[in-house]
Amino acid sequence: MEGVRNLISALESQKSLRRVVFVSSTEVYAQKGSEWVDEESPTEPESFSGSACSVANTSYSGPFPASILRLGGIYGPGYHRN
Repeated sequence: MEGVRNLISALESQKSLRRVVFVSSTEVYAQKGSEWVDEESPTEPESFSGSACSVANTSYSGPFPASILRLGGIYGPGYHRN
């Protein structure tokens, strides 16, 4: 949460800023198989990085509107998400 607070503090002086966009991760979701995930899916992270993303996603309360992009990784040959 300290990182989000530092971000808000730095952005407060920006008068031309209209929106904050967080680039997060699908790792905030507990689903690991082929289950459907959408905006209504509960966030139940099981890893440190997923938990950190989840905290950052929910702790923003700055003066600008915010959007959260939860991007999924792209995996190639020989690499599998565990």
